[in-house]
Amino acid sequence: TARPKHEPERWRWSQPRTWTAVAALAALAATCGYFATKSAWVARPVTLAVLPFANIAGDSALDYVADGLTDEVASALGRVPGILIKSRTGARRYRGQLTPDVTEAGARLKAEYLMTAAVRQEQGGWILSAYLERGADAATLWDSTFHVSPNEQVAIADSIAGSLAARLRRLFP
Repeated sequence: TARPKHEPERWRWSQPRTWTAVAALAALAATCGYFATKSAWVARPVTLAVLPFANIAGDSALDYVADGLTDEVASALGRVPGILIKSRTGARRYRGQLTPDVTEAGARLKAEYLMTAAVRQEQGGWILSAYLERGADAATLWDSTFHVSPNEQVAIADSIAGSLAARLRRLFP
């Protein structure tokens, strides 16, 4: 029987173009889902322990500067996405050690990487020598020296955190 021209054709699941449209929509949904989860994926954070900075000047008055710089740098690094700072309390057990055993500290603190530093007095301020070391084998991956004046402790902490974060980004793109 012929249909009148004004009556629309009914939807039929048996028509090939219907199945083609359904397959195309399913493929589009799968592709969108894939890219949505891929772009939302955040890489596993890098675990880092900031060991107390060593006072190599021998002047006990410099201990508070080393402790303050340690805390400021740990706080600045904690604000960097992708870096997970391990327990500061656990790291404090290494206070007063000029050269802590990095592999032992990494295993005990469950940190892949450790930041160590040494502070010494300089005319009008301090010199901070900072190092990033791998906990598994104590390999030094980054080191830098910073000149710190008494009024720029927070700014230098942000500078150290930025330099270290840039190095970690190059290690883990």
